[in-house]
Amino acid sequence: MDKLSVNFIKICLLAIFFSMFSQFANASGHTELSITRRSIKTNEHIIFSPGDRDWGSQLKSIIEHHLELGTLKDTLFIEFKTGTYFLNQPIKLVGKSLQTNSGPILLKGTGRVVFSGGRYLKNSLLTKISSQEVKNRIISKDAREKVLEYDLIKDSITSLGELKCIGFGRIAGVAPPQLFCDEQRMTLARYPNAGDPLLLKDRTKVIPILKVINPGSTLVDLPLDANNETNSVAQHGTFGYVDSRVEKWVHAEDPWVDGIFTRDWSWSLNKIRQIDTAAKSITLEFDEKYNLTNKNSFFFACNLLEEIDVPGEYYIDKRTDKLYIYPPNGFNIKTSTLQITSAPYDLLTLDAIENITFENICFELGRYRAVNVSDCKNISFKNCEFKNFGISAIAIKGNDNNIEKCRIHAIGGTAISLDGGSFETLKKSNNKVFDCDIYDWAYYNRVYTPAIALTGVGNIVLRNKLHQAPHGAITVSGNDHLIENNEIYDVLLEFRDFGAIYGFLGKNQLMRGQTIRGNYFHNIGQLGDGVYAIYADEATAGWTIEGNLFYKIGHAGARVAGVMTNTGSYILVKNNIFLDCSETFELSFHFSTWGKKRYTDYFLKAWQKQYTLEGSIPSLYLERYPELKSFMKEERIYVSTDAFIGNQVGNFNLPLNQKGYFKTQSDIQQADNLVQSSQNVTITDHNITDYLELWNQSVDRRNIKKTIPSILKGYLKFIE
Repeated sequence: MDKLSVNFIKICLLAIFFSMFSQFANASGHTELSITRRSIKTNEHIIFSPGDRDWGSQLKSIIEHHLELGTLKDTLFIEFKTGTYFLNQPIKLVGKSLQTNSGPILLKGTGRVVFSGGRYLKNSLLTKISSQEVKNRIISKDAREKVLEYDLIKDSITSLGELKCIGFGRIAGVAPPQLFCDEQRMTLARYPNAGDPLLLKDRTKVIPILKVINPGSTLVDLPLDANNETNSVAQHGTFGYVDSRVEKWVHAEDPWVDGIFTRDWSWSLNKIRQIDTAAKSITLEFDEKYNLTNKNSFFFACNLLEEIDVPGEYYIDKRTDKLYIYPPNGFNIKTSTLQITSAPYDLLTLDAIENITFENICFELGRYRAVNVSDCKNISFKNCEFKNFGISAIAIKGNDNNIEKCRIHAIGGTAISLDGGSFETLKKSNNKVFDCDIYDWAYYNRVYTPAIALTGVGNIVLRNKLHQAPHGAITVSGNDHLIENNEIYDVLLEFRDFGAIYGFLGKNQLMRGQTIRGNYFHNIGQLGDGVYAIYADEATAGWTIEGNLFYKIGHAGARVAGVMTNTGSYILVKNNIFLDCSETFELSFHFSTWGKKRYTDYFLKAWQKQYTLEGSIPSLYLERYPELKSFMKEERIYVSTDAFIGNQVGNFNLPLNQKGYFKTQSDIQQADNLVQSSQNVTITDHNITDYLELWNQSVDRRNIKKTIPSILKGYLKFIE
């Protein structure tokens, strides 16, 4: 072949290549040319802009290519320019195993960068209600002319999800769409109308259940995982109503009720099966986990077009794909923004990958989670924001992962879950959440969905602010977690029998070693009863609670304590300060009273099955927790291994609901003698509470650092 022919073939091949490249560019709407690349020494720097289409797929390809290189020398810098990056499909980065040789990756936002799983609605599509029939369904005549209609089909919004029966003992799955106006969460139309979220515990914005007609399930005395053969087949529970407003919902399309129908802690979102106006009763569509009761039970109704009557309420008609909204106060059709959550998946999934940092990025508007990190190492989120997610913000499983200086809020369920370490070796995960502000979580799935859920071994929660939630702040499962120097307040606003920090670990006695140190708990249980700052429930063992400050825990006459345990063992309460607390430390010997059946039929059976055989407790656990050597020989009902030592107690504005420094509840006299107690003192200087009020109200607490009373030094940690 002559030289001319060879050149001709080369030209043809180049032409074919550029033709294919051009077709790819046209098909994807984006080419390499629209992403800026520049070399910084040996490192690669890539810049994305909001106008880059198909950016998620390209980001995935760039990172996967970097991981394949497996070099320790190079860092991949990925910069995002100011703007919103919509995720129409999830980004999944999956490795075959941890990429131990991969160079670091930094994804950083410049200015305000948003990864969004939602949609902006077009205000131009808002109209007056077109159907008189629909108007007539709205009870408030005044609202009929103010409610606006939005045709979701015209805006190509078709993934509307559905309400599900959720609550205690149920999996929430994917949340239904949620509406936001000017970044404020709107309310699914309800009756009675919602009040101040910080006053929900007074339950004035709900309807009490005064009469149970059919309790559904029979009474259950044992935990849900017990083999309870006496429990009959559940039936649809029915309760009576006294509010005649209920009768206006008989023809409602999809009415639901939200509340407590059984136990104080067993919240549920359930559907109305039938409204019987003759019997004045409501029958539930789904069976509750326990029998219905009229003790502290209540509900409010929701998902009712009939009840749109105040600014900020909305309803989605699944039959017609229409959204109805009563615009909130201050709404401007020209300048206000309406957003709806749409993505029913994790926006970002990382699996078996390491050394990636996300910095200065806001994740928002998903119906499920923002990020799912599985079996990863050294994944960090720094100065990021997570908001408006239906189920969760971040789920992490792995080791040495960090969430640092992030703001996390408006989360439908658990904000963060941490899992890692090894139960076989008790090696700590060292996953950390630190210097974060987490608030307004559990607005959709409202119980047992904390700000931070700890499982596995050796997670760390450090210097965070956790506040404003209907239930608890931190749940604990596993071993050797450290919860230190956090500020926790305005939680447990709606439900009873729980703790701001809570653990139910009695069945598995190997789960020990939690340290709760140097935290500041305040303004908890101000209206309700039966809530606690720290709650080691039902035979939970091996917690060290030291150097914490408890202020304004409870109210006059309330059973609200700084620390509570039901027959817990090896609970050390040491060197804490209790100020204006209804109770300091309560030890209920519940296996001798209301928990007798639970002890004999559940806990004792489980322990005898697990721990009586030789070698049933691994030697590693016996070394780490030597008290386990005598576990089956110890007294399990009238435990004597708890201690209240070196604590300071001062009540200036609230009477102490106990006789001594701590409180016991039992069927025997002198139960206080079972608690190891020494070196506890009473505080007489009431000026320290004035300082705490100043602290709580200060925006920049560094300004008052110099005036801190000496007694509080070491108890209040400054979050810079």
